[in-house]
Amino acid sequence: MEWFWSFGLYNLRLSDGQFWRLTLKEFVWLADRYRDEQEILDRRIGRICAVLAEPHRDKTKKKEPFTEMDFVPGKERVQTVEEQKAILSGIGVK
Repeated sequence: MEWFWSFGLYNLRLSDGQFWRLTLKEFVWLADRYRDEQEILDRRIGRICAVLAEPHRDKTKKKEPFTEMDFVPGKERVQTVEEQKAILSGIGVK
């Protein structure tokens, strides 16, 4: 129960009273909305990273252009170490 309370107050920015007046169904709706919002924000940052990295992409090492999903953690698939090194070296990190 402590996790739900802390998530409600910290992540959903509810007051203590607002949290305790919620039904479980309402809490789940708000938590789902929060998760969706975080995914939108992750994709937005990923898009910015892709735009910044693309001009520095080594086209011999990475044939396909960068996409926002290349920079969103935990989405699609896990990058290999070689792919991560290629991305970092493509943007000037050694």
